Amino acid sequence: MRLKMICHLVLKEPVQTRCGHRFCKECLEENFRRHLGQCAKYPLPCPNKCGRSIPREKVRRQEMESHLESDMKIHLDLACVKLETRTFIWKIERFSEVLRQAKAQEKPSMDSSPFYTDRAESSGYKLKVRIFPNGNETGENTHLSVFIVVTKGEYDGMLPWPFKRKVRFTLIDQQGDLVERQNITRYFTPRKYPECFARRKSEDSNQGFGFAQFVSHEALHSRRYIVDDTLFLQVDVGPSSS
Repeated sequence: MRLKMICHLVLKEPVQTRCGHRFCKECLEENFRRHLGQCAKYPLPCPNKCGRSIPREKVRRQEMESHLESDMKIHLDLACVKLETRTFIWKIERFSEVLRQAKAQEKPSMDSSPFYTDRAESSGYKLKVRIFPNGNETGENTHLSVFIVVTKGEYDGMLPWPFKRKVRFTLIDQQGDLVERQNITRYFTPRKYPECFARRKSEDSNQGFGFAQFVSHEALHSRRYIVDDTLFLQVDVGPSSS
């Protein structure tokens, strides 16, 4: 990149480039940002989000088609995962009252509405999310505990057991700027404790499995995880972990 004088003022936080020129730190960074927007060598991410980057000068129709064809398996795998992942979002309102009731042992736990792992909700495993606002087990009185619970579903007879899908919990940071968000995410693959993921023979649900120390009460109020007394808990259920 060809550099030239930028602001012509007294240097503020001066930095020296490899070629020996000196510039204001802020001015140099701003100049680079304008340059990166048009630099032919600057790498752009693959639109299929496969993790590979291609220099802007090569992002032409022919080169892009070649990349998509040569890495077809990677792209298909990514597409399959996206299509097979079921996302459920639980909006928990009046959380301060929910927490008060839990601390008073009036209602220690709370269940979400049930949902099926099939994206069209026409088949699959029937699950629900269970939270202990004031914690459970090792998280009692200090954390929000989160668990996934397998319940009796209409399609259990056609499904392989025990349940082996990867489960990911995400507490959404409601910060307006998406770049500034710091969501809290934890996941597990149900390889252990098969009794928690066995087929249910009655309407009674099992004990569930998850995180007793999902997020501390202190951390809950450290950012915008609770806004207007409401929090959002996202659950992603992926394809079989096996």
